[in-house]
Amino acid sequence: MVWPLEATVTLTHDDYTVAWLCALPIEKAAARNMLDELHVTPPQPEHDKNIYTFGRICGHNVVIVCQGDMGITAAAIVATRMDSTFRRLRFGLLIGIAGGVPEEKDIRLGDVVISQGDGRSGGVVAHDHGKVTVLGFESRSFLNDVPEMLRNAFRELESRLMDQDSKITTYLSEATTRNSRFSAFEIPTCLADDLFQSDYPYVNLKDKTCADCAKTHIVSRPPRAGPLVHFGIVALGNQVIKNAAERARIHKAHPGVLAIEMEAAGLINVFGCATIRGICDYADSYKNDGWHKYASATAAAVAKEILGIIPVAMVVAAPLIAIVATPLSHLLVPFPRNEYFVGRDSQLKELTIRLNTDQFCQRVAVWGLGGVGKTQIVLEFAYETKKTSPTCSIFWVYANTPASFESGYADIAECLKLPGRTD
Repeated sequence: MVWPLEATVTLTHDDYTVAWLCALPIEKAAARNMLDELHVTPPQPEHDKNIYTFGRICGHNVVIVCQGDMGITAAAIVATRMDSTFRRLRFGLLIGIAGGVPEEKDIRLGDVVISQGDGRSGGVVAHDHGKVTVLGFESRSFLNDVPEMLRNAFRELESRLMDQDSKITTYLSEATTRNSRFSAFEIPTCLADDLFQSDYPYVNLKDKTCADCAKTHIVSRPPRAGPLVHFGIVALGNQVIKNAAERARIHKAHPGVLAIEMEAAGLINVFGCATIRGICDYADSYKNDGWHKYASATAAAVAKEILGIIPVAMVVAAPLIAIVATPLSHLLVPFPRNEYFVGRDSQLKELTIRLNTDQFCQRVAVWGLGGVGKTQIVLEFAYETKKTSPTCSIFWVYANTPASFESGYADIAECLKLPGRTD
């Protein structure tokens, strides 16, 4: 079989039953190299600006899409377009890379983590998204409904891996044989898979190979051949974690977490599906891009192995899934964030406790003499709230005059595209 594959099969959008979603170009490249057959791109509706790749994997008709930008808004746009174009999807898979959490299991670079629920979540938790309660910060669990046949396929793979090897190596070898350029996705033998003690920070940020790192701080681990597949919790966040102490804190707060990532934070909200992540670093200060391609490839190979377990007839007979697009959130604030803002922790904490609750329609007045920093406190609260809760909409009405008050509400109406806003 030569590469690139020649598209010879033409199907309609309604013939595709599996959605393969990723967030990075290297993740889509890995997915494309798992195709057994490439399909002709069918005529696309004018409103759908997503770029899809169509093909067949293990008998299943699969549509692959890469999220154009990061974040909740971009994910909502991708999902909304897919919802109107593909009306016969049965399930979706979020495939990509993540940072490993080796506190609980012997996780190595290139290993793969499959999200699996623990009774409290659907296999995914948001470690930095939740609410403040009297008992402290309570993170949000994603309880999106993973189709039963997908959960069963995960259990079947977990059982098979108890007495046989994964097909990761086989699928990667097949991909490299037909496409020599895919050799760039092979294990980076020039890089060492070293896990450093969590209390030993990176000593030279310019040294990507960690040549200056003290080898005495490397965690001793027995030799191991080939990547393994793990089943557990994946933690999502809005920031890249490059701190071993923070990684340990997340694991302590969420026992069972095996991976941390941010690229799928938007898509997991809008798609009831599971996530499969290849481990590319340990979410510490030694994080670099050297293992990204290999981790993308191992995750894609495991996704193909999952599809090989599920009978095609079972998928075709399964109920359709609904893609629920997260409403676009808004930030309408007339002033930029003060990058030099410091302090006022007690006031910010008080605002968070009073406003970030489950109670309806909370009101808080911030008062004081002119020039003491009331506006700066509220600005910092607004921007920080948007950062930690990206689905939250924030509107600022500047009410120093009747005209500005009226203009503020007119701006909100325009932002939300409310009917009658121009009357």
